[in-house]
Amino acid sequence: MKLSSTSTLIFILVFSVSVFAQEQTWEKAKTVSEEKEIKKPEAPEKTAVYEQLDAQLPSKNETWYTQWGVGLSSNKYEPQLSSVFTAGPRTQVAVDILGFYWPWSSHHTIHGIIVCSQGDSYTYGTGSSYSLSQSLLAYSIQHFLGANIGDGWFLRGDVGIASATETLSDGSISTTMGSARGGGIDLGGGYSWPISPETRFLLTGLLTNKNVNVKNGEVKMSSFSILASFLF
Repeated sequence: MKLSSTSTLIFILVFSVSVFAQEQTWEKAKTVSEEKEIKKPEAPEKTAVYEQLDAQLPSKNETWYTQWGVGLSSNKYEPQLSSVFTAGPRTQVAVDILGFYWPWSSHHTIHGIIVCSQGDSYTYGTGSSYSLSQSLLAYSIQHFLGANIGDGWFLRGDVGIASATETLSDGSISTTMGSARGGGIDLGGGYSWPISPETRFLLTGLLTNKNVNVKNGEVKMSSFSILASFLF
C-alpha cells in the first residue's frame, strides 16, 4: 500500500519531534550529572589535616629550634688543681648557649650543635681571683618521649671538641694562664614543659667528661650540671 505525501510528511514530522525530544532528555540528564559532580564535596587537603593534628599537640612542630640555658655545676679535675688557686670561696656555674637544632621526621627527636660550658671561680680576700672555664662544642641529639618535641621526659647526648682556659685576675688586670683542647661527651636527660605554642622549658641533668691536653700532660675534667633552658 502506498502512503500519500501527506502521511509521509506527518511521519517525518513525528519522527523528528521524537528524536529532538530524546536529545533534549539526554542533554538535561548530562547537565544534572555535571551539577552533581560540581557539588560533590572534595576531600580535605593534606595540609588541612596536618594543621588539625598540629593544633592538638602540646606545642607547635617547627622547622628548626634554638636552645639557651643556665644552671649550676659540680666540677672535678684529675690531677687536682693547685691549692694556691683554690683557697678562696668557690662559684660553679653551667651554661647552654648557641644551640641550634633541626627535627627528624617523627618530630620526637632533634639534632644539631650546642656549646655546653662549665666554669669555676675562686675569689680571695684581696679581690684577686682564679677561674677555669671549660667548654664543649658538640654535635647534640635530644629525644623526647612525649607527644612531640619539647613535651615530657627526654634523653640527651653530646659529643665534640673540648677546651679549657685558666684566667688569673688581681681585680684590675686579667691574665690568661693557659688554654688547651681535647675531646668530650655529655650524657643526660630531663623533663620538658611546653609553656606556649613556640616555647618549651627544659630542666636538664648532664654528666660531662672532657680530656684536654696541656704542656704537663692530660687533664681529665668531670662535671654534673643542672640546667634550666628554653627551647624556642
